[in-house]
Amino acid sequence: MICSDLTNAASARSRHEHSSMKAIQRRIIATPWASYAQPEWNGPNTMVEALLTVCDATNPGTRKTAYDKLLYAVGNNHAGTYYPVLLPAMPFLGELIESEDTGPAATALCILDDLFASFHPEPGHEEFTDPAGQRVALEKTFRATVVNLRPILELIASKGDANSKLAEGLIDLIMDEPS
Repeated sequence: MICSDLTNAASARSRHEHSSMKAIQRRIIATPWASYAQPEWNGPNTMVEALLTVCDATNPGTRKTAYDKLLYAVGNNHAGTYYPVLLPAMPFLGELIESEDTGPAATALCILDDLFASFHPEPGHEEFTDPAGQRVALEKTFRATVVNLRPILELIASKGDANSKLAEGLIDLIMDEPS
């Protein structure tokens, strides 16, 4: 599913938002992405580049590129699958949906919507051992992480701005999630 609202979100970045975005970008760069299984086509900087592209997605062209780039960095967009590397990306996507810069926020909302609605773990990666040595059920953990974003999504939906409908769509998916 392509999020058609990617082309409708406007961008408005304040000085504070710019410094906040820079902090997110520094944490993205510092994340040990190689500690998580990811698609064989990913290089050592694929996740960093994909997430930084989402951070910089301020116009319709860059939003579409960022959307595609991240879906291929975490999995196979055509097959509708994701790898364990999605989980350490989740805190960044959660921060980006709260961004005052509506372009990255819209892009992150569309990515989460697509992943939640129609993607599943890549076969053979349904469970994995994380860097701390804990067994993790990938789909269950991903879905629970998105469900936990509901209060933030409700706040976004209540604003009545360009990203409200995107947040409402994701809330609808969450509400359909079995308990």
